[in-house]
Amino acid sequence: MKDYLKMILAGIIGALVAIVLYTGIISITDINKINEETTNPQVNEVLVGENISIPEIIEKTSPSVVQISRNSGISSSALGSGVIIDATLGYVVTNFHVVGSEGELTVTLLDGRVIKATRVGADPDLDISIIKLEDTLNLTSMELGNSDIIKTGQLAIAIGSPLSAALANSVTVGVISSVSREITYRAPSGNNVVINVIQTDAAINPGNSGGALINSLGQLIGINSIKVSQTGVEGLGFAIPINEAKPIIEEIIKTGTVTHPYLGVSKLTNITQEMSDYYKVPKGVLIGEVAPNSNSSEAGVKVNDIIVQINQTKIETIAELRTAINKLNLGDELRIKVYRNTSTITLFVVLK
Repeated sequence: MKDYLKMILAGIIGALVAIVLYTGIISITDINKINEETTNPQVNEVLVGENISIPEIIEKTSPSVVQISRNSGISSSALGSGVIIDATLGYVVTNFHVVGSEGELTVTLLDGRVIKATRVGADPDLDISIIKLEDTLNLTSMELGNSDIIKTGQLAIAIGSPLSAALANSVTVGVISSVSREITYRAPSGNNVVINVIQTDAAINPGNSGGALINSLGQLIGINSIKVSQTGVEGLGFAIPINEAKPIIEEIIKTGTVTHPYLGVSKLTNITQEMSDYYKVPKGVLIGEVAPNSNSSEAGVKVNDIIVQINQTKIETIAELRTAINKLNLGDELRIKVYRNTSTITLFVVLK
């Protein structure tokens, strides 16, 4: 009996020793694995779009962003950026204030090639210009995105040539701070223009003008255009939404110029939510002046009318009104809804 108990006890002790040894082997194996991973770490890129990382986006889009120089004198030179939107024909979109209306243009590609370019046309009010490269060999165009569906907080990547040629194709990363920010600025045309822009905190510096604002799919969603530069202001940059620029770009490429339809109203004021609540009127655009003998005057539009809708588009701001009109063509008849004397009426205006 004692021998039998001794055998059982020896078996238990043996099993415990085996467990301890096995656990030790596992621990040693795990430690060796951790040491190996520390010695040869794997870097996993964060995917931000449809299985595409930020470095992949930059690699995909950088060849489409160019550096533009304008020489208008013996030693005069302006530096900015541009985006190739048609690799076959060599069309580049940029800002009007980058290329201006005179002077020789040269474009430097990512691979170091320097190509001469000519002006196709421009819209100085929207600060958009199209130039054409003389050499179209091995160019890469950027895919155009849809700026109407972007959301606040989404990824925004800015690529351009800030400050100097030495910083060509610099990349900054941020987010969309606002999908539609209405601003009034002094356009290169000399006019005070109200436009809707994309606001981003991706750094945009002098020289970035005309460069690309890119989404998480590597698509062009805006043309970097305006940088607020004043003491105490950081992370405040603006870009022209690509959907607003598209009709302008297409018209310039087709005709070499841009003709904006004329509604015939001016001295406009936004009716804000506060004004709407106080005066018991709808949000919209208050008309301060109607040009005599204009298309709006002939249609019956009056001073103090509040524009609330153009065709099927709801209008609450001057920038929205401008965008809606710019999408139409000369000769188009539009339905304009205005609020007048406690009621809404529909008028038909032919654009001239």
